[in-house]
Amino acid sequence: MLVFDAKIKSVFLVIAGLGLASGAAHAVDGGGSAKVNVVSPLSITQSQELNFGIVAPGVSTGTVAVAVGGAVTQGNTAVYFTGSGAQNGAFDIVGDQNRQYSIALPASASLTGGGNPILVDGFISDPAVTGLLDINGLQEVRVGATLHLPSGQATGIYTGSYTVTVLYQ
Repeated sequence: MLVFDAKIKSVFLVIAGLGLASGAAHAVDGGGSAKVNVVSPLSITQSQELNFGIVAPGVSTGTVAVAVGGAVTQGNTAVYFTGSGAQNGAFDIVGDQNRQYSIALPASASLTGGGNPILVDGFISDPAVTGLLDINGLQEVRVGATLHLPSGQATGIYTGSYTVTVLYQ
């Protein structure tokens, strides 16, 4: 009887195995698609240097602000502004046509030269927060800021750098 039981068990296992295999044969696949739109990378190039002109320190710290349109404002009478060479900064943005981008400005920068560093802050831009590239993928961003000139600042030419960041929206 043992031999007979072993044969029945073998047949049962084979049938059970076929049943499992036939379940796998009922699997179906679904196809999907993928897509990407690669656009021109953004680039930014300074086209005009931000320049505070010629200033003279007063008896207390004073400020000189250059607006995005190039107008110069003296913050108090402690700083004498002679009006020579002041101009807003400007950057050319190039990228994919008709695309919106965001603009990030620095909190501050330092100008170094003949004496202690000079603080520049209050950066502003036009456009202010976001820009839109034109049909040719171009736009100009103008930048202004405020210079804080301490009393007794050593004479000399002071220079520095700052970063304007643009990013597609």
